[in-house]
Amino acid sequence: KKVGADLGKKMSIPILLYSIDSDKNSVSVFASSPAGSLNASQWANTLVGSLGGKAGGSATQSSGAARDASNIAEAISAATKFAESL
Repeated sequence: KKVGADLGKKMSIPILLYSIDSDKNSVSVFASSPAGSLNASQWANTLVGSLGGKAGGSATQSSGAARDASNIAEAISAATKFAESL
């Protein structure tokens, strides 16, 4: 989470990082978005929400998790479409 936050402060573009724990089949996500671009909380929720999880935070930074990463490809696709739609 700290790495994502530090990276997000240095970048002028939105970023979404995710990590899969293969032992637990879970996924964690961090999103950061400069002011005025896409909503980081909505973006993170698009990814983990489609996996049954939740994300929280603000429009500029958000983190979340889901307990079932088995449909991660579809979740990544949904998050990509969200970002491209703006």
